[in-house]
Amino acid sequence: MGCIGYNRSKSSKGFIMGKSYQQLKFDGHLYVSGIDRSKEYEQIFKEPPVGLSILDIGCHMGYHILRAKREGAYYCMGIEKKKEWANKAMEVSIDLNLREFQVFNFDIINSVWNPNSQFDITLCLNFLHHLYPSEVGRLCSKINEWTKRKMVFIIWPPDGAYKDEVISIQGVIGHPLRTRISPRWFNNIWPDYEIESEPSLLSPERLIVKVTK
Repeated sequence: MGCIGYNRSKSSKGFIMGKSYQQLKFDGHLYVSGIDRSKEYEQIFKEPPVGLSILDIGCHMGYHILRAKREGAYYCMGIEKKKEWANKAMEVSIDLNLREFQVFNFDIINSVWNPNSQFDITLCLNFLHHLYPSEVGRLCSKINEWTKRKMVFIIWPPDGAYKDEVISIQGVIGHPLRTRISPRWFNNIWPDYEIESEPSLLSPERLIVKVTK
């Protein structure tokens, strides 16, 4: 486990070829060609997260926390299992001269980790469906411990013959089995929290779920 670090004197504006999960484009410079997640970001953050601390679990190349830091977040931390993606997030943060920004490269599911303090907001976007149902429960319990104000998830809800299930495992053409979660699952585990959901403008088959303590 470790934070990816670079010398701040200079960094490459290297370009990762291919259609990435996240497009990284700031100040007119295209760092990574990929899916534009700006609409998704704007659904999550209705207002700039000025002065807030944000944790992003499975942050990929860090688009959401990079943009949040540029829009006034006090401190942003990402956790990413794939070293190449964590490297790119830190590289771009250095190019943009962002301070109080870190990305840690480790597997959150198979590691024992606890932050020194709680975060105002924790993001867990398009991540839970990669896990087994038992792992989903354990991780969400930890996310609750790590979060002071709000947790935000992007989930893939059950459909078809499984549409009435709270949580299920389904196969999808072109994908392996995925854990599908209904918003009702969050209501069941956190009955005292305010929970709202809406379809993602980027991927309408998925839901953005916001859990406010």
